[in-house]
Amino acid sequence: MSIEQRPESVEKRNKFGDLEGDLIIGKNHHQAIVTINDRSTGMLKMGKVKSKDAEEVKEVIVSLLDDWTPFDTRTLTLDNGKEFAEHEAISEITGIDVYFAHPYSPWERGSNENLNGLVRQYLPKGTDFTHQRIKFI
Repeated sequence: MSIEQRPESVEKRNKFGDLEGDLIIGKNHHQAIVTINDRSTGMLKMGKVKSKDAEEVKEVIVSLLDDWTPFDTRTLTLDNGKEFAEHEAISEITGIDVYFAHPYSPWERGSNENLNGLVRQYLPKGTDFTHQRIKFI
């Protein structure tokens, strides 16, 4: 669904459960980190994927959201990358409504973009994620 269809209450940022997500791409585009954050609390979850394959990204997103879904998690806003092509399966498995920001409009997922910038301070562009001694959940 388009971001225009997202409930207006998401903009208030006063309730846990409205999430934003994206990928941080690794060296030579060979690996990535899925990042998902809550808009109201800033809580962040990250998970590594070997590629931008939509099926693999879906599996990591579902895994990351597993312990958040009992807490009235309602929306997930992503960008329009083909790595999120399994959005319908994500929604079906988790019960979370998935929305898409407009192309070239990163401010529509501003909390996630900001958090990804903070993560980049520790994992700068060109980092090979396979050799990082970071535990991803």
